[in-house]
Amino acid sequence: MNWDEQLIETCTETDGKVHPRTDHVLTGAKWMRDQLRTDEAVERVALVLIEQRGYYIGEGWPTNEDLSGGPAGDRDVEFKSAWMDSAREVITALLGED
Repeated sequence: MNWDEQLIETCTETDGKVHPRTDHVLTGAKWMRDQLRTDEAVERVALVLIEQRGYYIGEGWPTNEDLSGGPAGDRDVEFKSAWMDSAREVITALLGED
């Protein structure tokens, strides 16, 4: 059962009538789930995940040099991309949606 179905079930009275404000609640709940998928939210999750792995994130994402790469390399870009993808997977798993 997805989030909307659970909400409708919760908002259904014992006589089978759905509460009249259910669509407002559904709209708000969808908005909140959408906020968890913004780039800003995904980045916050990714930074927490890498900090838990022992990376220092005081200034944001580790630099190429922090990752033992050269000043002109792409290791930092690849690192960020991979962790952003992982964070999106975590959020998708949490929401139980595609």
